[in-house]
Amino acid sequence: MSIKDLETAFSLLQNYPDLIKRAGIEIYENLIPRAESYLEVDFPETYKKFLSKYGYLSLGGCEIYGLVDDDFINSGVPDAIWLSYENQKNFGKPKYIVQIYNVGEGTTYCLDTSQMNEQGECPVVAWPLGGYEETPVLEIIAEDFGKFFLDMVQRQIELKKQNS
Repeated sequence: MSIKDLETAFSLLQNYPDLIKRAGIEIYENLIPRAESYLEVDFPETYKKFLSKYGYLSLGGCEIYGLVDDDFINSGVPDAIWLSYENQKNFGKPKYIVQIYNVGEGTTYCLDTSQMNEQGECPVVAWPLGGYEETPVLEIIAEDFGKFFLDMVQRQIELKKQNS
């Protein structure tokens, strides 16, 4: 269902283009594999499709991190590659955690690439404020990025309707 969820979210955004506040540049074909190599992870298939289409996305009141450009060292938010690497280096986050969204109170939502399934998807998990202990149990926010992204798009559409 994850690819279907992602495609549904893409279609919804075509119907609500004013929800998109800021999107990334066109992503070059080799940039996604370079980002995976830099972080030493494989991204889920749905996240790769998101990266190919948008790079990153500011959507209503939320920002989904992704690829900004090919400079993974001298970057900043919303660059998921730079941010994930900095958190590994400075705060000991595991390599398999890729940060994609900041909730705002210290918790971040991340791709847990250590839990990749046969379809090439992994869950989106909540990384708590202050990290976790050696044997973490991270809350699963969505079974995959496609579901996470569709939920975010639907939430922003509902907020827009409420405020209209």
